[in-house]
Amino acid sequence: MSFLNEDPYVGYYGSKEEKEDKEHDRLDKERKLRMKHGKSWKDFMDKARSSQKKLRPGEVKRFDKTLNKWVSNLD
Repeated sequence: MSFLNEDPYVGYYGSKEEKEDKEHDRLDKERKLRMKHGKSWKDFMDKARSSQKKLRPGEVKRFDKTLNKWVSNLD
C-alpha cells in the first residue's frame, strides 16, 4: 500500500541536525558525569592525574606505623 503524499526525506538528517545531536550527546554525558561525581568530569580527571604525578618513576610509598608517616622506597 503506497501513500501519495509520502515524503521521501522523512528521517533524513542533515549536517545541522547531526551537529545538534552530537552537541546534545556531549552535554548529556557531561550532565551524567556531573551528577555521578558532584563536579565537572574535567576537574575530577585533572585532580586524579595531578595526584599520580607526585610519585617519581619506580617510587612506592608505604605507611610506617612507627614513624606515623608515609615513607618512600627511594629515600
